[in-house]
Formats: sequence, C-alpha cells, structure tokens
Amino acid sequence: MLVSAKPGRFMVTLKFGLCLTLFSMPLLAGETVYRCRDDRGRVLYQQSPCLSGSSEQVNVEVQSSAWLPVENAKKILAKPIKKKKRKQSFKGWKQRKKLEQKCARVEKRLERIQSKLRAGYKASQGNKLRRQREELEDFHYDNCP
Repeated sequence: MLVSAKPGRFMVTLKFGLCLTLFSMPLLAGETVYRCRDDRGRVLYQQSPCLSGSSEQVNVEVQSSAWLPVENAKKILAKPIKKKKRKQSFKGWKQRKKLEQKCARVEKRLERIQSKLRAGYKASQGNKLRRQREELEDFHYDNCP
C-alpha cells in the first residue's frame, strides 16, 4: 500500500490508481453473447443461453476507445466551424403566425367546452361536447407547440 507522510499525497495516489484502473478495464474486458434463432427464423443475440437449447456461443472482443490519429487532423481542426443561418421566409413566418392564432382559438374553444361540461348538460349534449373536446385536443397535440 502506498502511504506517504503527507496526508494529501495519499489521496492523489489513490485517485490516480483508481483512474488508471478504470481506464484500463475496457482493454481487459471480453463479452460472451449467445446467438439464437426464434420460431420465425430470425437471429437473436442475448446474454443468456437460448431456452430452446440451440444456442451458439460467440465471444465479442471489446475494442479500445483510445484516440486514433486522424489523417489531416491539423487541416480539419484549423477550419472554423460555421453555423448555417436559417433564412426565415415571409411565407413561412406568415404560416407560423396563422398556426399560432389557430392554436389560440382552439385553446379558447377547449376552455369553453370544459366549462360547459363542468356546469352541467343534457346527455346528448354531453356526448357532443366530449367528442368536440377530443377532436380539439387531438388537433392541439398534433399541431401546436
């Protein structure tokens, strides 16, 4: 065990050892996977053996996630990243504005229907109100932000 006279030094050594262990774990790991066929003939991969007993064991090697050199890396990194500006057309803005207005009208109609449902109604009128509410809620869910 690495113990130092300085109390802070021990924690630094411990953290370094822990990081070294964690980063080297993927290099040592290998995984066992079972290849099975279902009743339709499709190939399935799973962590446990097949229930039918006809499983094929496959060993999967986990590759290192270390950085690999990229050809022309300096050229790639030297280029500035440009964000494309979206041009907002007048037509698109106008359509969006109309949709916002329609959504506001739908919300007002939904509030009116809810208040009528809470206030009381005849049976035939209740079914009609619930159907209208459902249609408006579907429209609102699909089209409004």
